[in-house]
Amino acid sequence: MENKAIKSNRLSIARLLFATLLVGGFGGFAVMTVWRAAVDMYVYAQGTGPTWVAPYVDITSKPEVYFESEEDSLLNNVVIGSIVASRLDPREPTWGSYYDLDAAARALDLDRRLVRFREEGGVAILSFGGDATSEMASVNSSVEDLAAAYQAVISRYESEILDFDLSSAVLTDSVATTRRVAALQRVQQDNPNIQVWLSLPAAMEGLTAGGITMIESALLAGVELAGVNVRTMDYGLSGKRAREFSLWDQTRLSLMATKEQLAAIFLASGQPKDDLELWGMIGVTPMIGKNPTAREAFTLKTANALVDFLREHQVGRVSFLTLNRDRPCGAGDGIKNASGTCSGIDQIKYQFTKLFIDRFPASLANTAAGGQKNVSSPLDLAMNRAEFYPYPLWHQQTAYDETEKVVWQGRVYKAKWQTRGKQPDAPVLNTWDSPWLYLGPVLESDRKAVQLANANASDRIKWTPERVFLADDEAVHDDMMFRARWWTQGEPPVYNSERSYDHPWEFLGAVNCEGGSCNQSGRAASLLVNYGGLSGVTLEIREDDDGVSGAGTLVQSHAVQSGQKTYKLWKGSYDLVFKVGSSELILDSVDCESSSCTAGNITSTLAVDYEGLTDIAMALHQPDAVPRTTGQIIDVRTAQSGQKTYKVLRGHYDLVFEMGPSRFIVDSVDCTNNNCSPGDIAATLSVDFQNLEDISMEIRVADGRAGSSGPLVQLLTAQSGHKTYHVFLTQYDLIFKQGASELIKDAVDCRSDHCDAGRIAADLTVDLGEAAASVEIRIDDGQQGSTGGVVVIHPSQSGAQRYSVLRGIYDVSMKDQDWTLVEDAIDCSDQACKLGRNSRLPDVQMVKLEKELAALGEQYMPSHPDYIALLTRIEQLQANR
Repeated sequence: MENKAIKSNRLSIARLLFATLLVGGFGGFAVMTVWRAAVDMYVYAQGTGPTWVAPYVDITSKPEVYFESEEDSLLNNVVIGSIVASRLDPREPTWGSYYDLDAAARALDLDRRLVRFREEGGVAILSFGGDATSEMASVNSSVEDLAAAYQAVISRYESEILDFDLSSAVLTDSVATTRRVAALQRVQQDNPNIQVWLSLPAAMEGLTAGGITMIESALLAGVELAGVNVRTMDYGLSGKRAREFSLWDQTRLSLMATKEQLAAIFLASGQPKDDLELWGMIGVTPMIGKNPTAREAFTLKTANALVDFLREHQVGRVSFLTLNRDRPCGAGDGIKNASGTCSGIDQIKYQFTKLFIDRFPASLANTAAGGQKNVSSPLDLAMNRAEFYPYPLWHQQTAYDETEKVVWQGRVYKAKWQTRGKQPDAPVLNTWDSPWLYLGPVLESDRKAVQLANANASDRIKWTPERVFLADDEAVHDDMMFRARWWTQGEPPVYNSERSYDHPWEFLGAVNCEGGSCNQSGRAASLLVNYGGLSGVTLEIREDDDGVSGAGTLVQSHAVQSGQKTYKLWKGSYDLVFKVGSSELILDSVDCESSSCTAGNITSTLAVDYEGLTDIAMALHQPDAVPRTTGQIIDVRTAQSGQKTYKVLRGHYDLVFEMGPSRFIVDSVDCTNNNCSPGDIAATLSVDFQNLEDISMEIRVADGRAGSSGPLVQLLTAQSGHKTYHVFLTQYDLIFKQGASELIKDAVDCRSDHCDAGRIAADLTVDLGEAAASVEIRIDDGQQGSTGGVVVIHPSQSGAQRYSVLRGIYDVSMKDQDWTLVEDAIDCSDQACKLGRNSRLPDVQMVKLEKELAALGEQYMPSHPDYIALLTRIEQLQANR
């Protein structure tokens, strides 16, 4: 009975409106204001709102994340990245520098997967990004080329929402910013529906200066921004500040500061916005799990705090990096290290995704952020155009291995495990019960991916009306392969025959040698390639050009190869072209006339001994035959140390080692044999700090000028004793600091195994005699009787004292509470310097008696006997001096 007395506390929109109207009055403005506030509060209470969820997906990462599949389809929206410039041609857009747009269609089935995603009502946002060596605006010198690259992506994928994920380093390039803005202006003129999001780094204080400039430049040029997405990660706090501010504290403060910054920017541009509008065009993107910065981890608790913030302020967008890492690291790992494919924290698969989706189920297509074209599936076209088929037709009797792809009923499927006889579109109770993953429909664009030519096309049997074919004979007709079911003559092979039950020909697929027809024909060869530790290799199998450099016509192309692979070919001779980035190895005339052949050894082991160096970036470049310069970049390895080996294609390379701004180039390393090495890259730098304590030392790039230095390579604090440091084999400027004093050692030569900074200290002797004082060693300011900045202070000194100082010129100030004495310009630029006993130093006994006399004067008249006696004694001492 008591429960009947308990009243519900649930929010009533009617009550809310009535109460707010009573308070706000019934004027038109008041009614609108109150209504808006009431709706906002109601939306918040219902747990929904305008926020839409779109996690980033790294499309090139392995294992692949099938965001569009029925099993993993948790999302209405994704941000797919990242589109960067090709290493070979900066004008060409690529996915992660690994796949151009055509290659992505073949290797990743990206075109059809996006169509599949749209079939389910999904919206894909395409993200441009990269560092200063790959971000398209940074490496393109032409606005026209840059706009053309953007347009190529838009046209290919028919996307209306673009995301520009710009790093701090990229944003420091003002020329690239101008170029990027000009290209976006053109793109929006040609595509009025294109929406642009800027994803920008932030500190606790808000957006960086480069990000603000990017926004201001875009608005000034008339580029319409859909929103600004704040990357709430990598704040880089350490020490006390990292303990004072949690990652959530930093995230919240940076979002609040960004809103205020945007308010000022839009106001200055003549486009003022209220708070609701500003929050609606703000996005937030954390990195889920462990972040690169120590002590930063975005946990599920942090995610819940962010959700509350998003709901309170009605923030427009929430993304995160990345869907690929929304899962725990492998069970049994001794240490949970976050990576591109796992978060490094305790969670279940897709827990962050489900958390955000449950709280914010809004679809992007139903928000003010806009949508995407509803592209119809071209199934009817594909069904009648079998020459477009990029993969073999599925056959009931064929056994398929895991990851093999087939075409069935105009759709492309991928085997999840070994399967035979299970029709790809057979109905199942649960999607995970099917051995097939539906990737999407066959597209007209597959024409480019279908390999219609091969090395031995002339050896194939072409169907002719007069030729007799026996059972299992294969024939080519209209660029399609067929197999005879029984004896036949005169009846042409037909795809999708209306009387397949008695048609003598079985369709095998487009002309290639990738299906079961190869082995069954007896005219197949198996090419074995051992990639020997290489990954991400592109293999081109080309016609043998009889030894002419450059290889013949393309037969097959295989991207992202690694491990040990076997390729099916028609028997013959081939040129093989291996590519890793911009490096290339050509093997001429590989003999595959028998049933098996091999490419032989294609790799060399590059050994590098970092000799005590740590956190080194090593870049592999094409050789350019010019000393101290390099060709096209091939690969970069960061955070290197110790003894490392790398697998490379056999050839010559320029190697570039970087430690901060310090750069060391090894020209034309010969890796044409099994093993190669750049030799020594490090020197040992010795520094004897002698008796100096708490010295700061800066290792800087030598700038070739006396008394100045180049960019900072390494900063070492609290140094003392005898120390050794590992540096590249080159020249450095060294800066030593003790308090306000500074000593620069120009062009220390570390081009051999060992180098030495030489003597950096001098011994300063100060003799105070019987005086007791504080000794302050200060920088010489060049003025008589005054001093510069403090180097070191020694309190309560007396007698002769010796101090170690950096070589230089100093002022020495000696003081007690009653007196101060300054000695100017003490020259300590040599091994030793001395400030001897000075007649100007006070007599300790005299100072004491004068203080006693002053005290008596405050108590007695000068005629008092005690005062007269003490004064007489002082006068006697003065007379005897």
